[in-house]
Amino acid sequence: VVARDATGDVAVGLYRRHDNQNVVDIPHCQVLSPTLMMLVSELRELANEPPPELAPLLTTGDDEDGVLMGLDARELRDPSEEGDGAQVLLTLILSADKAQGVDELREAARALRKRLPKISGLAVNLRYPSRQQSSSELVSLSGVSEAKDAVAAGYQLVSHTSFLHVHRGQADQLYTLLSDIVAGGVKKAEGDSRGKVLDLYGGTGAIALSLARLGFSATLVESYPPA
Repeated sequence: VVARDATGDVAVGLYRRHDNQNVVDIPHCQVLSPTLMMLVSELRELANEPPPELAPLLTTGDDEDGVLMGLDARELRDPSEEGDGAQVLLTLILSADKAQGVDELREAARALRKRLPKISGLAVNLRYPSRQQSSSELVSLSGVSEAKDAVAAGYQLVSHTSFLHVHRGQADQLYTLLSDIVAGGVKKAEGDSRGKVLDLYGGTGAIALSLARLGFSATLVESYPPA
């Protein structure tokens, strides 16, 4: 969540407990990677006093013309690149009632990506507080809308709305642990070298793909297309 705190500075963090008005700034989050921490820090600084070319995206919601309500940043590692090839898919959550037109937002998005080249794709989630049914709308503004993200020896395709573990180390350990459990307990079918796995609510397919690479026959089920 992005908002001005009691001192007037921009806070990027979470709402206080039992309070959906005041935001606790989290400048040193223990979960975010260094890449994401640096990006969020730069966005916080820019949002404090947005340059004119970035104002359509980074003017905070507490200001009279404020539009920025929150952000979603996801770090991706291209499997074809060695070393620190991390890129970020960034989604800015804007108040649809205050947001400028798409052309102005696209121009601001290009300027922001030029300033922060780690952002490989930038989209906005327009929030409509007055609507009952469709409360938000995702609009891709600049760069890629999906990208490859390394998982073990392979990769998954990730978009602005895909489920993604924020802590990459946690995700790697989870997939390794799950593979060990399945390998030890799966019931092998006749003719299968490793057995069959049914992955429900499969998301990007990271789990099913990890198991398939180990030789399992994996069937993935997912009904949400953006995943």
